[in-house]
Amino acid sequence: MEKKKILLIVGTLLIIVLGMLYSSKSKESKHRQYVVEQTETELKGISETLDKQDENRWVSIEKGEDTYGIRAEREAEISLPETDYLTKEVLKDGDMETIIYVDDEGVERKRIVIEYYDAPKLAIMIDDVGMNLGAAKYFGEIEEALTFATIPFLPQSRAGTEKLKEYGFEVILHMPMAGSSDSLNGRTKGILLPTMTKNEIYDVFDRALEDVGSVDGFNNHMGSRFTSDGVKMRELLNYANKKELYFIDSNTAIKNMGYPISKEIGLPTFYCSHFLDNSRKMEDMKKEIRTAVKLART
Repeated sequence: MEKKKILLIVGTLLIIVLGMLYSSKSKESKHRQYVVEQTETELKGISETLDKQDENRWVSIEKGEDTYGIRAEREAEISLPETDYLTKEVLKDGDMETIIYVDDEGVERKRIVIEYYDAPKLAIMIDDVGMNLGAAKYFGEIEEALTFATIPFLPQSRAGTEKLKEYGFEVILHMPMAGSSDSLNGRTKGILLPTMTKNEIYDVFDRALEDVGSVDGFNNHMGSRFTSDGVKMRELLNYANKKELYFIDSNTAIKNMGYPISKEIGLPTFYCSHFLDNSRKMEDMKKEIRTAVKLART
């Protein structure tokens, strides 16, 4: 009789222990299932967030099964949702950033590789300031960065420069240089000629700078004959380098020497990549601006 009681008690205890173990495993299984579900939800949320990012700021998004490859502007803000069930690791190497999401079992679930780049920029320069102030007030309404180039020795050269600077624009010297037309060269005051000596070039250049006012750089007005002369351009650019100016090659001739010589001597420089106003028609100019934007992006 006593033996039966003991067996009954042991059996009951065994059932209770097994029941507790089953209940524990059941809870653990349910918890594990919950963790899996939440992890999958978070992974889905990350993918949806990436898919909805503003692609106008990004060149490309390449999506694999568990990997995203992104090229993003350096200023772009790539925001990802917060996670509770994934561990985020961030690795940086220069312009590359790798974000790795690992689940609670240490398994990598998603990798996002971001390559940052500098956003494309378009510089627009308006030449031939100096005849009058009529257009200056209209340009003053444009709240974007523009650069203007002032021709010296015109009726409003200094006033035009000062007015545009008041509006916050960059203004440089639009230095007259000998072009292909002898008639036009003869009518242009303060022009640089290939026949000038080094000191004559320095003197004309100094007077032009003084006439327009304080500037940090210059480009050439006309100039196909002068800018094609490597000897004369080198004399001018070496002098400009001593004055710590920069030079924008207006690119008015096939054999322009300004840009390559500037690069050679270490003078800050660039060149005109595209003309916007070969036609006076509004639609033609809009078309050229769109082309310029495309050039900047590529």
